[in-house]
Amino acid sequence: MTTSLPPQDFPSVIDLLKRKGIWLEKRKSQHFLRDQSICAEIAELARLTRDHVAVEVGAGLGNLTVELAARAGRVIAVEMDREFADWHSYLAARWTNLEFVSSDFLQTDLRELLRDTDGRKLCGIGNLPYQITSEVLFRFVDAPMTFDSLVFMIQKEVAERIAVGPANRAAGALTYKVALRYSSTIEMIVGPELFVPPPKVTSAVIVLKPLARPLYRDEAHRLRIYSTLDKLFMFRRKTILNGIRESGLASGREEALRALQVCSIDEKRRPETLTLQEVIVLADALHA
Repeated sequence: MTTSLPPQDFPSVIDLLKRKGIWLEKRKSQHFLRDQSICAEIAELARLTRDHVAVEVGAGLGNLTVELAARAGRVIAVEMDREFADWHSYLAARWTNLEFVSSDFLQTDLRELLRDTDGRKLCGIGNLPYQITSEVLFRFVDAPMTFDSLVFMIQKEVAERIAVGPANRAAGALTYKVALRYSSTIEMIVGPELFVPPPKVTSAVIVLKPLARPLYRDEAHRLRIYSTLDKLFMFRRKTILNGIRESGLASGREEALRALQVCSIDEKRRPETLTLQEVIVLADALHA
C-alpha cells in the first residue's frame, strides 16, 4: 500500500522499551509494532483529514499515535498503562493536536470523551488486545454517535468472522451484529514477526464503514435483534426451529413454527444460513 505521508520519525521500539525499563517477558498481553511503515499504512486506512477526530484505543508507546497526529485534526489516545506517561507527555508536547487520556477504555464514557468534537468526523482506531476485542469493538459499534471509520488490528480469525458477512457458514452472532450498522473489509494481514514480542497468532486490520443508516429502528429494536442472535447462535448446530425452542425465544413448538411461517423461513435451516433481513424480521415476529 502506498501512503500519502511518509512514516513519522520514531525511535526503535526495542530501544525505547529498554530505555523505559520495560521487560517484555512480563508484559505478555502487549505486542508492539516494530515497523513504523506498518503504523503509517494502518493510519492511512482511516482516510483521515484535518476534519477528523481520531480516538485511539491502547496507545502503548505511541508509534501509531504519531501517524494519526500527522493526519487528523485531533487525536485522543487512551492508554491505561502509566509506565508510558512521561513518554506520552513528550509526544503531546511535540504534537499539539494530540491528547493522551490515562484510562481503561472499557471504563471510559465515549460521550464524555467526545463532548468537544465540534461536529467533526469521528474515527476509532487501535491495536486491540485480543482478550477484550469484542468488548472494545462494541463500545464503538453500539455507540450513540456514528464513526466515519473504525480501523482495528485484531486476531485474524476474528476479523475473518466479522468480514465474512451474514448467511455464511463461518458467520456468528458477531458477524450479524456488526453488519446491522457497518460494512467491513479486511485490508491488511500482519504477521507475528512484525511485533515485539511476537504474538502466537496472526493479526489482521479490519476497516468498518457506516451504512447510510442502521438496520434497526432504535435502541430497543437493536437489543431485541442482539438477544435473538445470541440465543440462536447458542444452538447454531441445530435447526432454527429447535434453536428457537431450546433457547426460550418461543414458549413451544407451535409458537416457534408460527413465527417462522410469518417470516417464510424453513424450519430446517440453521442460523448461519439466515440473511440479515431474515434475522430482523424473525426478531420482530418472535417479540410481536
